[in-house]
Amino acid sequence: MFESAYVTIAVLMALLSLFGIVISLRVCLLPNRCEPASGQMPRVSLIIPCKGNEPGLEQALAAHFNHDYPNYEIVFGVDDANDASVAIINELMKRFPKTSAQLVVAPQLPDCVSKISNQIAAIEATDPDSEILVFADSDGMVRDDQWLTALVRRLETCDVSSGFRWHFPETNGFAPKFHAAWDSTLCMLHVNTGTVWGGSMAFRRSFMTRMNLLHAWSTAATDDLMVKKQCDAVGGTVGFSAGGMVISEPIDKIIPFFNWAVRQSVLVRATTYRVYAKAAAFSCIFAIYYTATVIALTVPGIITTPWLVQCALLIHIAMIIGRITMRRRAMFHLFPDHHARLRHIRWHFAALLPIADIVSFFVAFRAGIARGFTWRGIQYRIAANGIERQR
Repeated sequence: MFESAYVTIAVLMALLSLFGIVISLRVCLLPNRCEPASGQMPRVSLIIPCKGNEPGLEQALAAHFNHDYPNYEIVFGVDDANDASVAIINELMKRFPKTSAQLVVAPQLPDCVSKISNQIAAIEATDPDSEILVFADSDGMVRDDQWLTALVRRLETCDVSSGFRWHFPETNGFAPKFHAAWDSTLCMLHVNTGTVWGGSMAFRRSFMTRMNLLHAWSTAATDDLMVKKQCDAVGGTVGFSAGGMVISEPIDKIIPFFNWAVRQSVLVRATTYRVYAKAAAFSCIFAIYYTATVIALTVPGIITTPWLVQCALLIHIAMIIGRITMRRRAMFHLFPDHHARLRHIRWHFAALLPIADIVSFFVAFRAGIARGFTWRGIQYRIAANGIERQR
């Protein structure tokens, strides 16, 4: 009985690993450049919600004043006129007077997170002639000066375009590298499954109206998952833009990372439950396989077929090597101008990807039993209709 079950779970593991190889290969086959912007490009409003003086904030925001795009404005949104980011934003607007930019202080809406309050207020302040709305997070460094063009170009064939983040750990600590390895899997899934990431996304103003997005956002705890939900509801399509990739700093402590991962999973569970259920099922398969392998190797006589466990392990190791190899290729493909920075982190995937597979089970379990979470000092709880902010 145990032996038959072990063979079944080993086959499932091999198939999942093969899936991981295939989705990374598909990323490597995507075009990673776009046609440069021309004088006929539509007017764009770039919306950036800000809160606090995060590490690298000035450098990340300054890059948005230098996009190689002929016709755009920037609208920054904050929830407090005395926020630590305001001084930096004002200084940058003085430093780059040729780029149209404004700062909006947003009133806090009672039933959504402050980020979304900032975004809604910024949208209301945008130039009415802006055909396209683009959104960025304040803590992400754009891949290059074609970032804005890449997101806009992708809208020629889809309704919502989205990039994603990639973590560049600059230290030798365990947590930053583990975060980078963990998030690389999310990136591969994001590229291949048509999800939306709020730190780099774009859609036409007309499609925003069609999605009834502002109403949906008014009671939302997450911007991007709600965009995905509303987009699916009206039959829209989401397209990945390689040029829309963003460089992010990973979390440098393991406990804050775990809390972040659980919070993200809770948000997915509450907003798009099917996505959470699939991820949880996959993580359970990984956990069951590793547990069954330990039992098979330590309990005498429970496996009677000679070399069965050893062969299964060899296949699994080969699949891990394949995942690592393709993940590295995908990483270099997505960031063609950053190979020098990527070289010193490429091998840590070898040790950390299997660990990430195991940790994902505990994250999914913790998210599955959570009744709420705390985000930026504000408590939220899961309700029948999604997530509610605690007053």
